[in-house]
Amino acid sequence: MKNSKLQIPNHKQTPMTETANSKRFWLFGFWILNLFVIWNLGFVIFTPNEAYAALISKPPTNLGLVGYWSMNEGTGTVAGDGSGNGNRGILTGGPTWVDGKRGKAINFDGGDDYVNAGSAGNFERTNSFTVSLWIKRNPNPTVTEAVVAKEVGSGTFQGWGLLILGGAANDPYRINIANTSGTNNLLVEYPRTNDSGWHHVVFTYNGTSVASGVFLYEDGISKTQTIIADTLSASILTATNFQIGARDGAASYWSMNEGAGTIAGDGSGNGNRGTLTGGPTWVDGKRGKALSFDGSNDYVNSNFAPNLSATDDISFSFWFKVKSATHTADQEFIGADSAGDNPQFAIEIDGDGSICTDESVLFFMRDDNSASSDIVCSTFVVTDTNWHHVVAIHDVSSNLQIYIDGIFRNSTAVTANSNGSRNFSGYPFFLGANNSIGTANQFCDCSIDEVRIYNRVLSASEVSALYNSGAAKFAPPTDKGLVGYWSMNEGAGTIAGDGSGNGNRGTLTGGPTWVDG
Repeated sequence: MKNSKLQIPNHKQTPMTETANSKRFWLFGFWILNLFVIWNLGFVIFTPNEAYAALISKPPTNLGLVGYWSMNEGTGTVAGDGSGNGNRGILTGGPTWVDGKRGKAINFDGGDDYVNAGSAGNFERTNSFTVSLWIKRNPNPTVTEAVVAKEVGSGTFQGWGLLILGGAANDPYRINIANTSGTNNLLVEYPRTNDSGWHHVVFTYNGTSVASGVFLYEDGISKTQTIIADTLSASILTATNFQIGARDGAASYWSMNEGAGTIAGDGSGNGNRGTLTGGPTWVDGKRGKALSFDGSNDYVNSNFAPNLSATDDISFSFWFKVKSATHTADQEFIGADSAGDNPQFAIEIDGDGSICTDESVLFFMRDDNSASSDIVCSTFVVTDTNWHHVVAIHDVSSNLQIYIDGIFRNSTAVTANSNGSRNFSGYPFFLGANNSIGTANQFCDCSIDEVRIYNRVLSASEVSALYNSGAAKFAPPTDKGLVGYWSMNEGAGTIAGDGSGNGNRGTLTGGPTWVDG
């Protein structure tokens, strides 16, 4: 399946800073899109049923409508804008006209086709807005897919987006609204009808910077909200791209949220899926699910290093949790290598203290004849079995850097690499092990979650944002009269824990079973 895109550059939202390469509006995935509408108004302007009915005929243009693509042309290379604002789109890469919910629609194949509506200044966003569309998506997507988003095209996620969380239980809708620095956000999820039929979706935000101001309607029905994060403290950003598709320059992204099976899907859109080998197990992670490795023979193999070479800037981000705070051998989190004098990079715990302080995290790169290596040793020593966040950065013009739990821990200068090249593309790329002797070795007795690889240098604020996005799980407030809260998220065992803080745990009696909720 290819990666499809609907792209409308140069659209702006207030208040957000835009970069030169961030002016994009994309559709991505194997979808059919019909009757796409953008309103410069809050959820209070019309009811869901009124919004639903408004799409039966041409919508009014005096209610803040700034874009309307009916997709009813049915032929040619132009998708006209019925809002009166002239934001017509040019079909590029071969999307096809098909029968839609009403009239015609545009079908994207998941690859390289998109619609480009050019540059427009009349998508200036206020703090409240509404997006409405019909969508038809094959059931059970395997990776996270952006339905519609307005955000910075490089750097951490800044702006807002409506996603389908592929690979998670029941593949819910997810809405993310992030502030200017990307360090805090609203993150909420809603149940989704997971079939291959047409569905009408309205997403609204009233500008209040709290989760209670975010709403999603499917087929005219308000959907129940699940809060993942509710920490937005600043208004939405300005002058960002309006995007439907892969985000933030990630070359690969393994969320580990599948929870079952032998595939770790790649949410970047680049198809670098990993195959579970040797029997790693799915466990509860830092966010959603994670993979647990036994330190003996299991790992994830993506078959090749994702588009990486030492001529490029590279950043790695992931969460890890070791099962023991002491080791006698190295514990490999990430590695790419082949047998012999070949390029290698790795992020690991120095389990025997042979290179760095015992139990510290290190990041190294080596050239193709082993004559030149760059190594940075973290000043952070792992002394517990808690979750920790790592960002390792290769700045090709400067240094190697390492951050642990959002804090800068050390750097070392990059050598001239005069003895050979460092082109990792095509070499086996493993999670939970390495391949330095031609077969998997240096297995990690640990859990790993939320692995991201970027073809660029992450800033300190972006590192902080990645850490803070997973630093705490949602817990209900205990100062609002709550006396009992059973989330039923244990998934196994005979105890239903009480999240209210009052200790009212429940004991399963008579054999009730755990199921997806």
